[in-house]
Amino acid sequence: MSHHVRDATKMISKTPRTDRQPVVTVAFQQFVKAGFARQLERQLRGANSRVLELELDVQDYKTRLIEDGERIFELGTRSDNYRAALIKARERIKKLEGR
Repeated sequence: MSHHVRDATKMISKTPRTDRQPVVTVAFQQFVKAGFARQLERQLRGANSRVLELELDVQDYKTRLIEDGERIFELGTRSDNYRAALIKARERIKKLEGR
């Protein structure tokens, strides 16, 4: 393991894997070999599939979160109603005891 500090003045390529591949030059254009390009395409398709799965999971979690929030609100409302009924019942008991 290298503990070397990277030189901040050097540019880091956005395509390091492609840059390491041998190229074929045709009419002043450089190309990587088809096998490598196909490998990148397969990996991209896999990554895009995974992103779609994760986006669907996030949407499912959002839906569940909204439903849970609605349930919590409903339970809070019920709790408030029960609390109000309990207060009224206690007041009535006090009145009855005072008679």
